[in-house]
Amino acid sequence: MPTISQLPSADTVSAADVLPISQGGLAHSVSVGVLLAQTQPAIIVAPPSLLGRFSMGPGGPDTIAIGDGLALNSGTLSSSLDPASLLTQTTLSPNDQIVVANAGTVQLLAIDQVRGLFTAGANITIDGTGIVSASALDSEATYSLTALSTVGSLASGDLVGVSQDGQDHTISYGDLIDGLTIDSAQAATTAADSDTFWVAQSSNVMVRQDLGALWPWISGKLSSWMRPVIELSANTTLGTVHNNAILVCSGPVCISAAAAEIGSGFSCELINASSETVTFAGNILTSNGSNGLAPCQCSIIQCVSYSGGTTIFASISAGNSAATAPGQPSDLVASSVTSASMSLSWSAPTSGGDVSMYSVQYRVAGTTPWLIAGLSNGSQVFAINALQASTSYNITVSATNNVGTGPLSPSLTVSTLAS
Repeated sequence: MPTISQLPSADTVSAADVLPISQGGLAHSVSVGVLLAQTQPAIIVAPPSLLGRFSMGPGGPDTIAIGDGLALNSGTLSSSLDPASLLTQTTLSPNDQIVVANAGTVQLLAIDQVRGLFTAGANITIDGTGIVSASALDSEATYSLTALSTVGSLASGDLVGVSQDGQDHTISYGDLIDGLTIDSAQAATTAADSDTFWVAQSSNVMVRQDLGALWPWISGKLSSWMRPVIELSANTTLGTVHNNAILVCSGPVCISAAAAEIGSGFSCELINASSETVTFAGNILTSNGSNGLAPCQCSIIQCVSYSGGTTIFASISAGNSAATAPGQPSDLVASSVTSASMSLSWSAPTSGGDVSMYSVQYRVAGTTPWLIAGLSNGSQVFAINALQASTSYNITVSATNNVGTGPLSPSLTVSTLAS
């Protein structure tokens, strides 16, 4: 009989192929299909997974996936609960439960059992529904304000104790004063001596004072009040900071001013403490007709608004007074004529007293009255602006000093250019 190694090899195997088998001491044959039907085929699953049976009827095991909150590690199935994955509970009731760990064991605890962990202190009660209440002992307060710590300031959100209808409450400091600030208070009417305001006298205690009592205190301080002194060492444009001040020029500076910046009522005193002349800009009129302040001279500069307009005037000390009014200016000519402006120049009078200032007047040719274009502080050059294009104008100049105003110069007719 041949051995197994002497048998020819089978190229393929099917379920109908027959194999020898010993059964009950006798030789029999069995097909491959019947033989393998009694064996378990290889099971291949991807980790982490479990094997079980959830399909209906006979068959092999099914792969069971690991759900949320579970983990399979080295054959051990454990809980891995993530609280972030749970639904949010917005309200609580006595029937609710919470999860607690007791000696490493996770358990459920009813919410109403938590209340049993708390014990009410003195003057405190906790009812069956969990409401905490305070009660006074023998109807008397059991705390003392003097025993509390002291604060140095208050914020609008700080709480202040109040009693309302026999019940103790708190109110925020901002609500207590209604959030009233000085900028939101109602406007007052015209001030009167009886008007009152808060002051603190000799301590931080607020007391009431009236405006009638304030003025005697201010007037008593005026005798010790000194005007501010400001040194000018560079060219300066006067401003509100110079109002009511004494200005000392330590060099040959130039002083200018704009009426719109300093305003009507402005006044200051200017002293030339240098060895050279301090000059004034052309729009500052001077009492002696000069455009400067000599060494060791002083001047009071004032800005005033009146029916004739707004003027900046400098009254210069030690000025010479004229005995007669000035004569008639001459040689009035125009130059740099445009559609809206022109420059004028003229010669000083050859007779009469010294000139303090010149007045330039103009009008549309052939009409009346004359309009004042402006004043000059002794300078014989002036510019007129804001004229109409393609229009003829009559122009004249007069001179003025402390005695009076001299005759008008011969009229000059000038036509502006087309725009």
